[in-house]
Amino acid sequence: MEQCNSIEISNIPKGAGRDEIYQLCSSFGKISSMKLGQDKGGHCTTKCTVWYEDPADAFECRRNLNGFHIGEEFLRTKNAIVKEKEMAVPTVDIQSNIH
Repeated sequence: MEQCNSIEISNIPKGAGRDEIYQLCSSFGKISSMKLGQDKGGHCTTKCTVWYEDPADAFECRRNLNGFHIGEEFLRTKNAIVKEKEMAVPTVDIQSNIH
């Protein structure tokens, strides 16, 4: 089974800020990216996706933060499911661009 380097955290209290979540998650390893969910009005939702450089760090974060008490909530974690369009990287045929 391939290891996942990203996790989804849900049930984040509305009062929790990006810095607080980043600090909490970075205690498990080096974060390569982090995306807080936003509603149509631009307000933070109760979900966040975190990408780690090392899949083992993502595993540790998922294992340790699941059920973690923050504010009046208990966090829930799972492997993030990345949609194919988010994974797609545009490619360029180098040979066709040479004149």
